[in-house]
Amino acid sequence: MEIFRQQNKYFLESNSEKIIVNNKFLILEKKAKKGSAVAQHNLAYEYHKNHENKKALYWWKKAALEKNYGKAYFNLGIIYYHGWGVPINHSKSLKYLLKSIKIKHTLLKYAYHAVGGMYYAGEGTKKNMRKAIKFYQMAVKLNNIPSMGMLESIYQSKKNKKYYNSRKAFKYELIMAKNNIARSQFKIGIRYLIGKGVRKNILLADKYLVKALFNKKKTFYDEPGNNLYERLKLKETERSLIEKLYREKWVYNPLLLKVLNKYLN
Repeated sequence: MEIFRQQNKYFLESNSEKIIVNNKFLILEKKAKKGSAVAQHNLAYEYHKNHENKKALYWWKKAALEKNYGKAYFNLGIIYYHGWGVPINHSKSLKYLLKSIKIKHTLLKYAYHAVGGMYYAGEGTKKNMRKAIKFYQMAVKLNNIPSMGMLESIYQSKKNKKYYNSRKAFKYELIMAKNNIARSQFKIGIRYLIGKGVRKNILLADKYLVKALFNKKKTFYDEPGNNLYERLKLKETERSLIEKLYREKWVYNPLLLKVLNKYLN
């Protein structure tokens, strides 16, 4: 999962060997050496992009440990989680991520999601569903889509009866559908069609199934592919439901029916 901030590339290639020649990078390095936390953080990111993770680690540590810079703590957490230039250490990762949350920073929604995932999986700590949900919910408040997906999954699963809640699962699925996630649009459509966790509503079923069919946006949850069912990873039962809906014309939509037919035949 790529969660680092994208910036302009400062690395160029000479005729003889790869060297750092861009003036912007040199200025950034100069500011970092003078003690600018922002410059130290950005310089570390540039080293990370160039796969010089030991240098990246050095500058992120300076920005975090000496300047108490939140985003640097966040990136230290990510480095130790993945083992980029250091041995994987989930305990350290969690420690730095939690530290970054206390300081606050613009990557906060990613930090909440990452910490939620660690409590959910028991990485660097004991599994704790209550804390996982807490951090996922904080990430959702900042519009973190993957956290919405995790909460929907937690509340939808019957494996843990303590947290199973079909209404809450519907709530988060609906938020994702409104955020233009094609698979969620389809699932919401099916829910309205069969009355799963919500009252049956054929018009709303049609609305969301149409949105799913014509959704061209590729997201974290939507696999690329030309075939509607392949892209949405539909189960055979789900496919039969959508076929029944439009073949029996419960909702008359000639354009949608025409497009569907090339997938259904």
